[in-house]
Amino acid sequence: MLARITVVVVLTLSIFGSTAQTSAAHSKHVEQAQYEGSDIPAVQVAVVEAEMRDLFKYFAAVDQANLAAYLDAVKQAQTAQVTQARSYPSNNGAHSDAWWQAVSVCEQGGRNDPFFGYFSIMNGSAGGLDWATQVAMANSIIASYGDGAWAASCVAAGYEASPSG
Repeated sequence: MLARITVVVVLTLSIFGSTAQTSAAHSKHVEQAQYEGSDIPAVQVAVVEAEMRDLFKYFAAVDQANLAAYLDAVKQAQTAQVTQARSYPSNNGAHSDAWWQAVSVCEQGGRNDPFFGYFSIMNGSAGGLDWATQVAMANSIIASYGDGAWAASCVAAGYEASPSG
């Protein structure tokens, strides 16, 4: 935003600063109208306003292009995560400690969150419980819902740490 303001100020100063170099034809327009009683000619103000509108249209187009590129990158990353998660075997059985360790690092940074526990168990029942109890709880969730109960990126981390699950 600061760059935009700087460009507008520089553009404005370059246009207003050139009044000493105006042509005789432009002087005729200056005589016809002054901007609201000031020393700034109305024609010059109109030119600056038009250029500023064009400049802001350009900024809006750049912002829109940047947003579209960002959203496209997010969509590609999400598609890649889903594709990666689908490449792992569908597992409704118990996972190893190595698998859960990687998932816990992904989900909670490896810490035992007081509400969500190590594995982001959303109902709050795992918070603060010991590792073995939480692993058993998480394995029972996997037994019911499969690996899809966790974020695809965390499932991928688990399989990278322990390919057999």
